[in-house]
Amino acid sequence: MAKDRHTFNCKAIDFKTYTTLINETEHSLYFAPWWLETINKSKKNASLLLLLVATPQENVALFVAILEAGQIITADYCQHLGIHYLNADLSLLQKQEICLSIHNALPKHHFFHLNFSPQISDWLAWYWLGYKQTTRYNYILPISKINSTEDFIALISKNSRKRIKRNIRDGFAYVKGIDVDEALPLIFKNADDKAYKLNQDIVKVLIKTALKNKKGELIGIRNKDGLLAKVSFLVRHQDRVYNIFSGNSRTLGGQQLKMFLLMNYIIELGDEIKFFDFEGSMLESIAKIAQAMGGSQEPYFCIEKGSRYAFPILWQKVLNRLKNS
Repeated sequence: MAKDRHTFNCKAIDFKTYTTLINETEHSLYFAPWWLETINKSKKNASLLLLLVATPQENVALFVAILEAGQIITADYCQHLGIHYLNADLSLLQKQEICLSIHNALPKHHFFHLNFSPQISDWLAWYWLGYKQTTRYNYILPISKINSTEDFIALISKNSRKRIKRNIRDGFAYVKGIDVDEALPLIFKNADDKAYKLNQDIVKVLIKTALKNKKGELIGIRNKDGLLAKVSFLVRHQDRVYNIFSGNSRTLGGQQLKMFLLMNYIIELGDEIKFFDFEGSMLESIAKIAQAMGGSQEPYFCIEKGSRYAFPILWQKVLNRLKNS
């Protein structure tokens, strides 16, 4: 491939074209067409921004974001989006030129705030264009070799082992196939307790769509009386399982059951899935669990430019016109 400047063309594409191209590659759950489509249908006054970067000879990259009220942002319930390379052999210079072509093709907007996938390890081209960057972290646990209780126990701390033994002694039991209507109150209560916002309508649609398509599952822990103390919504995609939403009943001791739940689920998976993704690992409680299990950090970039609010932009234009008049 030629390395000359301006050899890349970037253009908007429709969802059908995007689906064909992305499905030919390995990609994270957040780029999966069914996941994006479900989220996008639940959003009002927002649209998917889909761009394709190509040379005359081949397609080299996709760009995915949400365009909403003059803002280019990461979609709800997507840890990352942005650039997805279709060619694994691109040079650093070529990747930087791809960033430039995407920047030049972006629709008019006043705010850019996008989490890029861990696939993107160089953000210099965006820096040169005046963008800012914050590094964020996710945790990943290799699980293909965890096939027994002993394998799992070897990963965790002495205190966690004692807690699991206590969970078993107290009569807690691992269960699958939990009903959506039983799970949602715990998930929403957990979000309220931790002071982060969930769009209940989108969460319901995501879970029901995943279950219907046999992509997701609701697992949990019941106490000896059969009451639901802990629940997790997980989604399998390619070689990874994603822990998307969780909830627990504090009155039933649900906050002490995370390790017990993960142990049962991961052992059950066997070698079907290679990695467990602790989605939401910037939250301290999730990061601590991932660290305790030996999870490895997976950094990704949040790249930003402009103002979230349109008024400062308009005011600056007024000031510039007065200055130049």
